[in-house]
Amino acid sequence: MAARAEQLPAPGGAYWYEADRTSQVSTFGTSGKLGRGPAYTVELSQVTRSWLGSSRSRAVTNRNKPRFLTEQDRANWRAAGSPQLMIGAPPGGKPPPDPSVNDVGVPPRFLVGYQELTMNQLKRLPADPSRLAALLRVGLPAGSGPQIEALLFASAADLLNLPVSAQVRTAAFKVMAGVNGARLLGTITDPAGRKGTGVAFPESPHAGRVFIVDQTTATLLAMEYVANDPSQLGARVPPGTAILTETWFATGWTDKLGQQP
Repeated sequence: MAARAEQLPAPGGAYWYEADRTSQVSTFGTSGKLGRGPAYTVELSQVTRSWLGSSRSRAVTNRNKPRFLTEQDRANWRAAGSPQLMIGAPPGGKPPPDPSVNDVGVPPRFLVGYQELTMNQLKRLPADPSRLAALLRVGLPAGSGPQIEALLFASAADLLNLPVSAQVRTAAFKVMAGVNGARLLGTITDPAGRKGTGVAFPESPHAGRVFIVDQTTATLLAMEYVANDPSQLGARVPPGTAILTETWFATGWTDKLGQQP
């Protein structure tokens, strides 16, 4: 797969474009801590399209309708007063405009692990796996062990859909492959129904992350946070359920704000 990444075209354009869907499965109404009334489990999701330029950026987010896992979940939500539901917020909060448009007139910063990097810093990332791993570790908490390895794995994965060179993407693949505990899953299906190669890493006894990579384009298709013990994470779902997913539909360079590659 790393060899395929080396064959990708070099990045170029005025704006880096990204379209992704974030989805979260949560249970509310439990013991009054996460809302009132009987418990209900729901999937909340939103789609964000963003354009990141050297001095100007825009993000447009559309929220999807809640998807209740069962009709009883829907009935319990109604019994609780049909509160407004949003990702990352308790029930009943005031929703933002839909769609919400966020225009920013400052240079963008990209989150890679614990570090925020500028476009120029991304361009200067080393293509040598050892040097790249050392740089990624700079932003991680001190120490060693499975948790630090998990953070290094996720930091390298963050680079896969960012405006970096094919050589840096290749190095990121090699860093991920070299992390202790990483497990190749073979060909699996992402939340959008696309086939890709899955790589898993256990973050704790309760959950782990699965990254699904397209073999043809060598880009990240999706990330799934899979709960092995959902009761420890506040979600009433079967073990093995992905309670948080991020799915990328498109990434690439474009010449105009609002234009798609």
